[in-house]
Amino acid sequence: MASVAPARSVAPARSLYKAKGPQLEKGMLDELLLVCTFVGTNKVSGTDDDDDSDEVRAVDGFVRGEDAVAWLQDLQRALRRDDGDARAIRTTVGAWDVLRSKLLPLAEASAGDALATRTLCKIFVLLTMPLSDKCQQALEATIDPKKDKDRSETAIRTRTELRDAATKQATQLIEARFAFAERPKVLRALSRMFDGLRKARREPGEDIDVELALTLLRNLLVPLPPLEDGGARGAAALDALTKALREELVLDQVLDLCAAVHARENRQWHLVLVEVLAPLLAAHRPADVAAAAAPQLSGGRSRGGAATTSPTS
Repeated sequence: MASVAPARSVAPARSLYKAKGPQLEKGMLDELLLVCTFVGTNKVSGTDDDDDSDEVRAVDGFVRGEDAVAWLQDLQRALRRDDGDARAIRTTVGAWDVLRSKLLPLAEASAGDALATRTLCKIFVLLTMPLSDKCQQALEATIDPKKDKDRSETAIRTRTELRDAATKQATQLIEARFAFAERPKVLRALSRMFDGLRKARREPGEDIDVELALTLLRNLLVPLPPLEDGGARGAAALDALTKALREELVLDQVLDLCAAVHARENRQWHLVLVEVLAPLLAAHRPADVAAAAAPQLSGGRSRGGAATTSPTS
């Protein structure tokens, strides 16, 4: 018998939230719990509704909550108030696995709702923002015990807390890559946000959709500092995401925009396009990129000018 139940990872007991590091401001924990509960719920298969066993049950679908958009807007406002470095709200939402268990399923269930899709994309952007400069430096810094002798306990504690927060954020960004790669329907919706580029006269809001889509791609593809595993999981996540973006033609949309970037209405996206493409190109050797581009640049002709055919034509 199918029953509707909140995801177990999203509604932890209050006693579980006594994490080290940055703390949420008063009342924020309750607000996050409400939002994560009422945006929607997983429909799971089980035997009895009062079954309290810890047995993992299969998820049959996702039921969108009533007033889901209003709850999403509350979450968006909360994330905007988050601290620029420690980001306690974001790491709390990440620790509950809200992106994978709630927001991405909700995005699939809201494919025909333009307002919900745009609001969700704004939340995705906020949840995947790159690490701040301080966090980046904290992860990359080498701890020197000799120099620490001259530092105050407060300075060392602040550095440790920042490093822990940065590690959590980087880990959650890696998991976000895997989560998006697992949801091709969401990537198709992301691809549709570029549809306005094909119109001779764009409607209000279509430029915003393109900017949101590009910013989300930039956030998901941005290089991350290596963690304890030496960056192996981060590289695997990037490979999985890149493959999914290619299969769902999202990267084709980016290439189409690059081809039309000289147009006046597209000049505003020069910088973000560079930020999207740079990590993708960095994963390849320059010689390989040049070799792949050579047939296109030559117009498909040999040295003598005779037309050549592709082995697959």
